Amino acid sequence: MGEVYEGCFLASGQRVAVKLLSERLAHSEEMLARFRHELRALEAIRHPAIVTARDFCITGWRPYLVMEFVEGEDLSRRRKRPIGEVSRIGIQVCSALEAMHSRGILHRDLKPHNLIARGEGRGVEVTIVDFGVSKLTALYYAQGRPYQTPPGQRVHTRKGFAFGTPGYMAPEVYAADEPSPRQDVFSLGVVLYELLVGAKPPQGWLVEIPDDVDHEALGLDALTWRVILKAIEPDPAVRYQSAANFSEALLDLLPNVDDDAAPSDAGASRAGASGAGMRRPEASVEGKVLGAAGAWLRVAEAATSSPPRRSLGWTVAAIPVLYMVRIASSTTRIVGGPRPTVTADPAALTTTPEVTPPRQCIGRRGGDRFPRRRRHRSGPRRRGPGAFAELGRAPPRRAPRLP
Repeated sequence: MGEVYEGCFLASGQRVAVKLLSERLAHSEEMLARFRHELRALEAIRHPAIVTARDFCITGWRPYLVMEFVEGEDLSRRRKRPIGEVSRIGIQVCSALEAMHSRGILHRDLKPHNLIARGEGRGVEVTIVDFGVSKLTALYYAQGRPYQTPPGQRVHTRKGFAFGTPGYMAPEVYAADEPSPRQDVFSLGVVLYELLVGAKPPQGWLVEIPDDVDHEALGLDALTWRVILKAIEPDPAVRYQSAANFSEALLDLLPNVDDDAAPSDAGASRAGASGAGMRRPEASVEGKVLGAAGAWLRVAEAATSSPPRRSLGWTVAAIPVLYMVRIASSTTRIVGGPRPTVTADPAALTTTPEVTPPRQCIGRRGGDRFPRRRRHRSGPRRRGPGAFAELGRAPPRRAPRLP
C-alpha cells in the first residue's frame, strides 16, 4: 500500500519515518481515504506500544504520513524465543489492542512485520506500526470527535473483499463476517505461536485443530499450549472474547517460566521454580544466631562422642551457645522487639516521699497566677485585737468606708 523511508526534521534534526502512498494508488479516492483513516486512527490513540503520528501532507499527488521513528527489528527475525519473553510481548500487544478496541478501532493486520521489538528477555519492548487497513467502527464515530466523518463519506469494505495477511487472518474473515476484536486476538495468537515454535500453524487448523496434537514435540508445556490453543481457536465463541482476557492468561505464565530458558526447556524451568528460581526471605538476626548455635552444638556433639568426656564437652560447648542466644535476644529487643515491661513493688511505692506542688493563688479575675511570696513574721499571720493587747499597744485605726 505504501513505502516507508527514514527522514529527519531539518529544524530539529529529529529522526522520523515517512510513509508514502504508492504511486499507482495515489489517484484512487478510496485508497486516499484509507490513508487518511490511518492518520485518524493514530491520532485517536496514545499508547506506549503504538506508533505516534506527526504530520500528513500531499506533495506531487503523492500523500505521505510522518510518524515516529521506531528503532529495533520486526518479529519476523525472531524464532523460538523463551516463553517469558514471548509472554511479555503478548501482554504489551494486548494492552495496545485493548486501548484500540475501547475507542472503536480494529487493526486487522497484526503480523510479525508490523511489530517492532527492542531488547530481549525481561527488557523486551514492542511497538505496533502500520494501521493502513485498520477499521473505524461505529463506536469510533459515536464518541463525538471534532473531525467526525459524515456517514456519506465513510469508507466501507466492499463485499467479497477481505483485508489482512493470509495465515494471520481469522477464519471468520474469509466468511465476510462483521469485524470484531476477536479477529485481532486470533492474529496475535498466531504471532505468538510462530515466536515459540518457529513456524505458523498448519493451514488445516483454520477449520479444526486436532485433539491429538503433541505439544511437547512443539517445545511447549501443557499450560503454555492451553493458552495459545485458546487464542487460535477457529470458533470465535471458544476463543478469548477480548484482548484483556488473553492478557490475563499470559500473565499466569510469567511466575512459572524463566526468561533465559528456551521453549523446549520449559519443563526444567518449572521444576526449578520452587528451588533456585525462588528468592528465600532473609532470616532475622536472632534466627541467624540460633542457627549458628545449633551448628555449634552439632560440632560439639560430634567432638564429644566418647563416653568419659561427654559431660565436660557439653559444658564447654554450652557456654558460647548461651552467650550467643543472649546476644540474639538483646539485639532483637534493640532492633524492633517488644519493650520490656517494668512492674513496681507496692511496698516500695509507699515509702516514696510525696512532692507537694507549689501553691497557686487566684486573682480577682480568676485563673492561675504566680505563687504568692510569703513574708517571714514573728507573730500570727492575722493579728486581731487580742493580739495587739498582749503586745501592749492599741490596734491601728482604719479609715471609715464611704457609703
